[in-house]
Amino acid sequence: MLAIANTRLIKSYTEIDERVPKLGLLVKAVVKMCECADASTGSLSSYAYTMMVIYFLQQMDPPVIPILQEINRPHDRSAYEEEGWDTYFYSNIHQRTSDWPLENTDSVALLALKFFKFYYEEFDYSKNVIAPKQKAHLPCTDKNWFRPINIEDPFNLDHNLGKQVSAKTFDVIKTVFRQGYIRYSVGPLERADHSLRYYLDKQFLLDGKKPPVNFICFGCGSRDHYISECLIRIGVLIVMSQTTVKAAALRSNVSTARVTVTLVNIVLTRNMVTMVTMVTW
Repeated sequence: MLAIANTRLIKSYTEIDERVPKLGLLVKAVVKMCECADASTGSLSSYAYTMMVIYFLQQMDPPVIPILQEINRPHDRSAYEEEGWDTYFYSNIHQRTSDWPLENTDSVALLALKFFKFYYEEFDYSKNVIAPKQKAHLPCTDKNWFRPINIEDPFNLDHNLGKQVSAKTFDVIKTVFRQGYIRYSVGPLERADHSLRYYLDKQFLLDGKKPPVNFICFGCGSRDHYISECLIRIGVLIVMSQTTVKAAALRSNVSTARVTVTLVNIVLTRNMVTMVTMVTW
């Protein structure tokens, strides 16, 4: 099963260097505090953040961990096939190869600082996919993925771990990364205060933005907009109003066009300009 292969891969990475699980826990603590770690609410899953941590540590210069799926790849990998996907990775981590990274000695705190900076400022989301299976950049055009953030599963290469993330939610996640970078770069003013209260300050990390869990349209269920911005709901209101317009015109012996102008004025006052321009009477 792919789930088992994913678990084995993550376990191998965590055993290579103790900083891997520590950084993963730190990042997840931050995003969970800000309610940005639940795919069911339109955000990223905990697993997606794990892939982001692994990818970041692979891409550092010098890297912290190798790319296990690129080491000693056998020509025939049919034995590693699961559910139609290649699940090979170098699992003999206690026997390190000549290209194994050993030079990076950054502390977990410094890695956290660089992680937040990397994903807030350096990584080009519009051009590249976060792909922990390879060192080379993976262009979005190669996958035909154009979500605000695209993360390729290391085995199921058709699975975009960021497909459910809207632009509004992604903006909040990037804000948390930016604020996390600021917080970790400055540190507590009182050096004795190393409490979680300082580093996991939800209000500071969100910087006035609402957590993604609050992004939901109760009209259509989408997490891309609020109900006041919902084109589907506006469309329903327009269709319902069309009948009302005709009935009002018949009752008052006023032309439909004249009543329509009144309706449009009402709709405009409710910030529904987008849908009005799409309506044909």
